[in-house]
Amino acid sequence: MLKTDENKISIAEFFEKNRHILGFENSQRALLTSVKEAVDNSLDACESAGILPSIRIEIVERENHEFEVNITDNGPGIDKNKIASSFGSLLYGTKFHSVVQARGQQGIGISAAVLYSQITTGKPAKIISKRAEDRVAYVVKLMINLKKNEPEIMEKEVMMWEHVDHGLSITLFMKGKYQRGKQSIYEYIKNTAIVNPHITIELIEPDKNIVKFARVTDRIPRLPKVIKPYIYGIEIGNIMEIIKRSPDMSVKDFFLKNFSNISTRIASEIESDADVKNIKIHALKHEHIKRIVEYIKKLPVQEPTDEALIPIEEDLIKKGLKNVIGALKPDYYVSPVTGKPKIWNGNPFIVEAGMVWGGDLPADQPIQILRYANRVPLLFQQGGCLITNAISSVNWKQYGLEQRGGSGIPSGPAVALVHVASTKIPYTSEAKEAIAEIPEIENEIKEVVQRLGRRLRMHLNKEIRRKKIEEKFEIINEILPLITEKTVAITGRPEIRYNSIIAKIMNVLWVNVIKENTGEKGKKYTIQVTNYTSAEQQITVYIDCGTVTIKSLSDKNVVNENGRIKWIVKNIDSGNTKTLSMEILSASDDAEIYYADVTGTEVIGIEPLPGDWDIDMPVIEENEEDSSEEDEDEQDS
Repeated sequence: MLKTDENKISIAEFFEKNRHILGFENSQRALLTSVKEAVDNSLDACESAGILPSIRIEIVERENHEFEVNITDNGPGIDKNKIASSFGSLLYGTKFHSVVQARGQQGIGISAAVLYSQITTGKPAKIISKRAEDRVAYVVKLMINLKKNEPEIMEKEVMMWEHVDHGLSITLFMKGKYQRGKQSIYEYIKNTAIVNPHITIELIEPDKNIVKFARVTDRIPRLPKVIKPYIYGIEIGNIMEIIKRSPDMSVKDFFLKNFSNISTRIASEIESDADVKNIKIHALKHEHIKRIVEYIKKLPVQEPTDEALIPIEEDLIKKGLKNVIGALKPDYYVSPVTGKPKIWNGNPFIVEAGMVWGGDLPADQPIQILRYANRVPLLFQQGGCLITNAISSVNWKQYGLEQRGGSGIPSGPAVALVHVASTKIPYTSEAKEAIAEIPEIENEIKEVVQRLGRRLRMHLNKEIRRKKIEEKFEIINEILPLITEKTVAITGRPEIRYNSIIAKIMNVLWVNVIKENTGEKGKKYTIQVTNYTSAEQQITVYIDCGTVTIKSLSDKNVVNENGRIKWIVKNIDSGNTKTLSMEILSASDDAEIYYADVTGTEVIGIEPLPGDWDIDMPVIEENEEDSSEEDEDEQDS
């Protein structure tokens, strides 16, 4: 028999020869993937330490298509004894067996960037780390020993890191190609800023152009809780792996100790119905585990909690979209939708979606789809991603978008955002570019985006009705004064008040918002509420000015709490108008204006109050004496 030498290779050697698996298949992708892995690590570290992340990326082009890439954050830093292992060993510190949401799941990413760097330039990675308790920063230059999958430290030193209390910096030298476009570093940080609105991120491009997205919230995502897997959807292989990691025990105790939401009754029933009551788990055979799985399939579907997940939250999705896409001046931000936590293969997940409509978005092209998994943008393999397929399978024509043949990516002036958060994202490959076909996740995405579509359709229908009412209003306002003028001239009767006649014809509460710029750093808003109905009306107007400074308010009868204003407008007689004017100091942010507490009457001009608002604000009764003179001046004679 012919003998051959059989050599066991390390994981580092494997990825050195198969780097395309991790997203390093070409020079442009490699540059992006390296930045992405470093930023993901920075975000995870900052959030774990309760720090609002500030990340700076600088890319400098050297000779022969070599780039120097530096990523610096204000995170907690790393213990000096763990720096080398964290960056110089693939699969170090893996979260693979932890049932908790995290950006990184395999412990490969940043070490793979170090590996690609040394392969293409032969230069070591440079890491600087400083913790709050350290007086100095620790500097390590290292490479990866491919045979051993271990770090090789080239240099170690300490330095004074001026003006830095804590943080981490990594510098890599690599062959690459820098360009803008749909699948670029610029696009990655822009999309990252949308779903991480608590981040300030800055990119210095090779041509020295600076791109910066400032945070729009100080709310740091809560830390997810590590949980045990759920039994719903669990498969034979999963149970076998957990058995290997568990001490020998009864089947009942095995399920009680290793799975979430398992009662003693359910665990006993699994043991009895699968006929494994007197068998220890290490003595279970394949047919025993098969019977257990078959019984589990008959159990009612569990309702998981979201304690292991970190959804973005609806109000922050909207803020993130406004921060980044606001430059396109969209006409409407569809109120985001969050689904309920669901389970696939024992892993809880949740789907969120948001949409932007109109403005400068192209109406004759397919909508832009922003795909995210655990708050990380998915820029590649859109056509092979579950999110795209789920959106394409929805009939968007019924929601106001064009869609040839009733399927495929719809066309229209819109951007759709879908975020899947899970304790385990089923990626199509280790490069984490797309989500694999999982029926449970696909069904939930479809349900959530359909709810989003219904909200868009309601808005579009209301816009159509509003335009018709506006046209009707303009015609009435043009013709009625002429008729009354002629009538008075012919009959000799006193002047006729025609506002009440308009009210009977229109039958709406009309809210007119006039916005004026008052210089480089200010805006003035005039909000007019006119009662075009035949009965007395009231309305509550809510104004969200965010973090901007409110310079003045014309009405004392309002509540102002942290930039959120509540204006209770009572006793609006038929045909009358009440007005609130305010000034804010903001060059970019616009106030969001909503209404509530209106029954049986249509409101034109502003949207109803979103469900994510906390409206538990003090009530100030309207001072009739202060407002009566102003109201009389507003009335038409």
